[in-house]
Amino acid sequence: MTPGEQILLNIVGGISASLIFFGFFELIKKLKIQLQKRNFKSVFGNDSTNDFSIVYGKMVLLPCFDKEGKPVEWPYAKPDINSRFRFSSPVSFTSTKSAKYISESFVKNGDYAPKLVSDEDIKDRLDISYCALGGLNNYKTIDILESEENSFYEFRDGAIIDKDDQNKKYVIDDSYDYALIIKVMPKFFPERVWIAIAGLGEWGTSGASWFISKKWKEVKKIAGNKDFGLIIRVKGGKDESGEIFSYKIMK
Repeated sequence: MTPGEQILLNIVGGISASLIFFGFFELIKKLKIQLQKRNFKSVFGNDSTNDFSIVYGKMVLLPCFDKEGKPVEWPYAKPDINSRFRFSSPVSFTSTKSAKYISESFVKNGDYAPKLVSDEDIKDRLDISYCALGGLNNYKTIDILESEENSFYEFRDGAIIDKDDQNKKYVIDDSYDYALIIKVMPKFFPERVWIAIAGLGEWGTSGASWFISKKWKEVKKIAGNKDFGLIIRVKGGKDESGEIFSYKIMK
């Protein structure tokens, strides 16, 4: 073999080795992405990479002043629900923040941007996968709370109550807000996943949304792909302080 042929052989060999290394690196990268998606689906369901909705509660504004001309403390209402609500802005900043946290997590981990819809738009639909933001101001959260599959928590008298132990109550205190995160797979549509994220106050909802968006791997370690209920504790004004305070897993 001439010196020129040897040089050419070395160049070809170097290029081939580089291509093999690059191909191996890309294969490892794709496998890691697929593993990430599979783990993400364990928490958010198979639809989380192709057909998922984030649902916010649509409110109506009542008269802002009473008969005596005094400002109404709870000026927002939900049609057909005997409750009143208040927010720091007409479009709840809590909902926008929460939706942003969750949507970014879906894009990063599932390579999919979920649809953002109001609860009234899908009020009567059940054969869907979704994450509902907010408590009794969201019809789809109410669907989850009232579902046969929810053996975890409920709202009552300004508190979150453990359905198995009525003495376990979570209420806002001077330092912390509390929220529930419930995931159920409805009996009649077992391929779907319903998730509710609802705080006692605004910081509970946004802090719990931040938590499941950023710390979903912790949830997977606890629950795998099973139904679950989490109680999230959030320090007022600090979404990133969200942490698991208690939890229940479907047996």
